[in-house]
Amino acid sequence: GTKLRIQKWEQFQQNTVTLKEGAPGKYGALYHITPEDCIKLIKQRYGVNVYRTWTSSTLFWFEGEGRRFVMDRWYVTNDGNAVEISETY
Repeated sequence: GTKLRIQKWEQFQQNTVTLKEGAPGKYGALYHITPEDCIKLIKQRYGVNVYRTWTSSTLFWFEGEGRRFVMDRWYVTNDGNAVEISETY
């Protein structure tokens, strides 16, 4: 029982995305997301393995399995659930 709960908690922690503190003031944000966490979120939400293809001052682009995704880099809260992923074509 305890061992299984610990394993589930560890899996949850590996899949949890928490936005990191720090962002340029010019974007009006307090938090940012890392490319690694973006990849993790895309895998969780879409079941697609991706790699980063481009980074701009405000966005990350990813591709994989014939699909493309764009994500914002900067956020006003540290809630990983608030992160939106846009699929592009």
